[in-house]
Amino acid sequence: MDYDKSGKLFVTSSSDRTLFLFHAHGPRIKANGFVRLPANANKVQWHYGNSQTPEPTLLLYLDNSCVIEVSIPNRKAAEKGTFEITDAVALRGFRMESVAGQLRVIEQNVYRRAAYEEAKKKREEDLTKLLQQGQITEEDFMRAADDERKLHAKLEDELAALRPVVPEVPSPVLDGFVCHDDPSLLWINLGDFDAGYIYKCSLMPLLDAPENSPRQVEKGSTEEREITDLEAVLDRVQSMKPVQSSRIRDCNDSPLLSWKFSVTGKRVLMGFENGFVRVQMLNKAFDFGSLDAYWTYAFQDNNRGPVNKIRLTFDDSFVIAVGGDGTFFVLELMSESAQEIEVSKLLTRLPSSVHEPIEEEDIRDSNEFSIEQARRKAERDKLVEAGEEKRRETRRQLAELRLRFKKLKDQNERLPAHMRVNTREYEMLPFLREQLMNQRKKQIEIFDKKVAFESRRRSIALQKLVDRFRKSVSCDFIVLKAFGAPDWVSSIRKNKLPPEHFELLQRLREEAKLEEEAESRDNRKTTVQDKSQTRATVMRSTSTVETSLVQKIKGARGLRLARQLQFMEAARIKREKRRQQWEALYAMKPTEKWEDPNDVAAIEYVKNNMGDFKLKSASNYTAPESKKRTAKQSRLALLEAMTQISERQESFNQRLLKLRNKKAAIIKELNGIDQTLKQLTVDLPPDGIVIRLKVDNLDDEEYPER
Repeated sequence: MDYDKSGKLFVTSSSDRTLFLFHAHGPRIKANGFVRLPANANKVQWHYGNSQTPEPTLLLYLDNSCVIEVSIPNRKAAEKGTFEITDAVALRGFRMESVAGQLRVIEQNVYRRAAYEEAKKKREEDLTKLLQQGQITEEDFMRAADDERKLHAKLEDELAALRPVVPEVPSPVLDGFVCHDDPSLLWINLGDFDAGYIYKCSLMPLLDAPENSPRQVEKGSTEEREITDLEAVLDRVQSMKPVQSSRIRDCNDSPLLSWKFSVTGKRVLMGFENGFVRVQMLNKAFDFGSLDAYWTYAFQDNNRGPVNKIRLTFDDSFVIAVGGDGTFFVLELMSESAQEIEVSKLLTRLPSSVHEPIEEEDIRDSNEFSIEQARRKAERDKLVEAGEEKRRETRRQLAELRLRFKKLKDQNERLPAHMRVNTREYEMLPFLREQLMNQRKKQIEIFDKKVAFESRRRSIALQKLVDRFRKSVSCDFIVLKAFGAPDWVSSIRKNKLPPEHFELLQRLREEAKLEEEAESRDNRKTTVQDKSQTRATVMRSTSTVETSLVQKIKGARGLRLARQLQFMEAARIKREKRRQQWEALYAMKPTEKWEDPNDVAAIEYVKNNMGDFKLKSASNYTAPESKKRTAKQSRLALLEAMTQISERQESFNQRLLKLRNKKAAIIKELNGIDQTLKQLTVDLPPDGIVIRLKVDNLDDEEYPER
C-alpha cells in the first residue's frame, strides 16, 4: 500500500491479483475502483518523473520477477460503490532473468582460487624451508612442483565443470525504489533463489500487441468476462539482465524483505527474513553499488520473526521494525554525527597503573542475561544459523538435482522409442518408494485428523454462537414492501419466552388454584356451622315441648304425640318470626317520592370527585383483606400479560410471513408471465412493440434468511 505525495490517493494490492484505488479525505478513505493484475503484487509504489504522462504512475513489483509501470485513470465512480477500471494502461516494464546462479559460480571461483593461492604459497614456503634445511632433495622439490601443477589442473577442471543454476519458478520481487539520478532505473531485491543480492534494472518499453488478436475470455467463473489488456501484458514484457548487481555480505542468502534510507542517504536500514536488522553504510548516497561497513542486530525470532517492514522516524532518531511473529519493536538509532565520533574513538584502552582503578559497570538487573546464559544463547544462535545454512545448501543441491533430472528426462523423451529408458528404471530402490508412499499416507491421515478436529471445533463454536444469538430469536426483523408503492410493514423482532417463564407461570397458576380451593372450603365450612347452630336451636325448643308432653302422656303414644307437637311448634315459631319480619319491613318502607338526603349528597359527591371505581377514591374507604392483591397475584398477572403479548406478536409475525410467501408466489407467477412474453416477442417482427414486465424480487430486507 502507498500514498501519493498529495496524500489524497491511496492504493493497495492483495493476494487475489487486484489493486484498489482509494480517495483519502482526512482520516477516512473511500474506495473508488479496482484493477485486475496479471500476477500478485508484493509492493505498489507511486512513480514520478515520467515524461510520457504528467500524472503519477504506479510501479507494480510482481511475484514472477516482473516490474510493470501502470497508468491508472483517476475518476470517480458514476454509481454508488466501487467499479472495475478496465482501461488501465501498462507503460513500461521488464522481466529480470535470474543471474544469482552465475554470480554464485563467479564468487565460488574467486573464493576457491584465493584459497588455492594461499595454500600454494604456504606449501612453497614449507618446501623452501625444508630444502634449505636439507631434509628434501632437488628431485623431491621438482616432484612437488609436478604435484602442484596437477592440483592446479584439477582445480581448473572442477571450476570449469561448475554450471550456473537457473530456477524453474521465477523469484518474487520483494521491494524496490527508483534511483535518484535516473527515474528510469530501479534498485530491486528478489526472494527465494535470487536472494542475497540487490539488482539495478532499467524500465524498458513494452512490445507491441499483435494486431487483430481475439479478445481472451476468462472461463470457469459464474460469468464469462473479457481479460483486460493489463492482465495480458506479461507476453509483452521484455526479459533483461540487471545493469548492476551488488552482493549483500554475510546475509547467508536470507531474503531482504524491507529497507529504508536515512534522510542523508548515507545509511540504509535493512530487515531480513531471518530476523536480522542491519545498519548499512554507503559510500555514495542512495546507491547500493557502494556498500561499506555495517552493523547487524538480531532481536527477532529466527524461524517465525521475519522483519516484514522497517521504517525510520522523521528525524532518524528511532527505528520501527515489525516482525512476522506479531512483535513490534522501536529502537533508538544513533545519529550520523555521533556515530562518526564513536567510530573515531579507540576501541580498547589498557588501564594505567598511574591512574586510579577503573570501576567496571556490573549488571545489577536480575532479569538480564548472565554470562553463562549469554554464552548459551550465542551458541544456540550459532547452531540455528548453521542449521539454516545447511538447509539452504540442501535445498540448493535438491534444486540442482531436479534440474539435472528434468534435463535427462527430456533428453530421454527425445530419443527413439527403442532407445528410451523405461520410467520404472528411474526407481533405484522400489521398496524405498513404497516406504515413502506409506509415510505420505500416514501424514495424510494425520492431516485429515487435524482437519477433522479443527472442523469439529469450529462447528461447536458456530453452534454456540447460534444458540447464544440466533436460537432464542423467534422472528428476525423483516421489512415487507408493497408492489409499486412506498408502503411497507415490518415484523416484530422478538425472542422466544424462556422455559423458565412457562414453568413459573404454571407454578403460580397451580398455587392460585390451590388458594381458591382452600377459600371455597372455608366458605362451605362457615355455611355448615350456621346450619348446625340453627338446627341446635330447633332441637332445644323441641326438647322442651317433648319434656312437657312426656310429663303428661306416658308410653309410646306419648312419644309420638310429643314428636308431632315439636314439629308443629317449630313451624309456628318460624311463621311467627317471618310475620314479625314482614311487619317491621313494611313499617320501615318509605314513600315512593322519599329520598335519603345522605344518599343524595353522597351521589353528588361521587359524581364530582370519583375517579377510577376500582381505586375506591373515597377518603374513608378501606379495602378488605380478601380483596387486596398480593405480590404473588401481581406476578401472575404480569406473567400472563407477557404471555399474551408474546402470543399476539407471534400471531402478527406469522401473518406477515404468510403475506411474504404470498408475495413470493405472486413474483414467481409474474416471472412466468414475463418469460411467456419473452417467448412471444421472438415471433414478433423486430419493429414490433415489445411488452415486458418489470418484476422486483425479494431483497435482503424482505428475506434476511438467505
